This record gives sequence, C-alpha cells and structure tokens, in this order.
Amino acid sequence: MGLRRAIALRLLPAYSGGALPSLLRRWMCDVVDVDDDVAAAYDLLRRAEHRSAAAAGLSSGQQELLLRRLLDDGALDEEQTPHVAPSAGRLGMRAWWGSLAPALGAATCAFLFWALPVDDLASRGGAQAPLGVHVRCVIDGAIFDEASAGARQTGADVDCAPGGTLAFSTTNLSPRAQFAFVVGIDQSSQPVWLPPFAPSSSALAVPAGTADALLSTMARLPDAGDVTLFVLLSDVAFSGVDVEQRLNGALRAGVPLAQLERLPVDVAVQSRLIVRRPR
Repeated sequence: MGLRRAIALRLLPAYSGGALPSLLRRWMCDVVDVDDDVAAAYDLLRRAEHRSAAAAGLSSGQQELLLRRLLDDGALDEEQTPHVAPSAGRLGMRAWWGSLAPALGAATCAFLFWALPVDDLASRGGAQAPLGVHVRCVIDGAIFDEASAGARQTGADVDCAPGGTLAFSTTNLSPRAQFAFVVGIDQSSQPVWLPPFAPSSSALAVPAGTADALLSTMARLPDAGDVTLFVLLSDVAFSGVDVEQRLNGALRAGVPLAQLERLPVDVAVQSRLIVRRPR
C-alpha cells in the first residue's frame, strides 16, 4: 500500500487537473476510492481549486506546493512506505526537494491561509470521507460546530445552539455517481424533514469527484431536543417517498426509530450523527 500511495500522491496534481491518460486516470480513481490518505490529499487539492482567485483553478505550481505540504506532514513516512533502494536520479531529486523544503513549507502555509479562510463555509472542516455528508451548524453567519457522516464515518456529535441552522455539503471521491439523502429522527422517534431533503424530493445525485460541495439550502431544526441525522447513501437513485413509507411502516409497527443504529430503509450505506440541542 505504501508504494502505491507514494505513486498516487505524486500523480495527484495531474489527476486533479485532468491531465492523465485514461488508463492512469482509472487507476487513480480506484486508489482515491480505497486509500484514506490519498483521498484526503485529493480533497485538499480540489477544495483549494474551488477557492482560488482565478476561476480556472490552481496552477500546477500551486498544486505542487499543496502536495509538498502533505508529504512534509508524513504522508510518505518511511515507516509506511516499503524500502526501495534509491537510484542516483532519485537521490538527486530528494536532495533538491530537501534544499527547497523550508521555503516551500512557508510558501504553502501562506497560500493555504489565503486559499482556505477559516470563516468560509466551503472551506471549513477537515479531510472528508470518500463518500458522505458534512454537516455544519451556522449561527449568525459563523460556523458553531461541524461533523461528517458517511461510508467511513459515523457516530459523531454536532452542537447547535438556539438560532442555528444546518448547512450540508457532499463528498464523493469514488469513480461513480452516488445518491445521498438525510433524514432526522427526534427523541420521540418522529421523522424530522430537513430541506433540501423532503418526502417529495429525490435523493441528491452526487457526481464522482465531488469534494465538500456546499448545498445552497439550509435547514432549521426544532427549538429543543436532540435530533439524530441519518445519512443514506446508494449507488442507485431513490426518493424521499421511499424513505417516508419505510419510516411510517416502522412507526406503525412500534419500532423505536430513535434507538436504531440503522433505519429500516433499503440503501447500501447508512451512517448517523447526533445534533445536540439545548435542554
């Protein structure tokens, strides 16, 4: 895994810029889908692209700075990468990188501070899971708390004080489009429908390669009481009608939805997080 990760990280700038031939691009899609470190690096490059001042995205030099920062932080730590005797060319390249490391590190920090302002909704939060939904509680235009739920993340908490609204963003670093839907369950096991997710709406199509894409609609929660948000993910389309029918059927059967780890909804992946509300 270490050698494959090293190669993938070196190819990330070209992959992000769409410059790889089709065979390598498919290989990179597979690596991004299964390797958390590569997925996190790809996520960082894509989000920085979205935040660049020029609409055309980052230059290759800026991408290299970002990638160098990741490598300096240990993504290619010797303990994780199989030992391969370096050639003279590789030794020369390593020495060249080493001589530039201090300047590159400082430049990268400065660039990240400019490209990813901490008060911007589209850039807050850590590395995203390869597939999932990121939830932010926003109060008076500022992020109060945030967490993710997805294919590799579940069970997190988000605190949201009175007056807070929820903002959602989606990530899909897999090679195929996926579909996402979010539904809340309150402490009395009643569904809580949160825009843009409603019984009348379809699951949101999340294109392959999506990284922390912010949805334009924000949702307001009930004034009090914790709400469990279930993130439903599938590789086939489904609708809020499907979700509502399954939940209503479970309620009629006396199923305590608030106590479940997984809703009785037929989708490939489910995860959950709890929005903590004042009592």
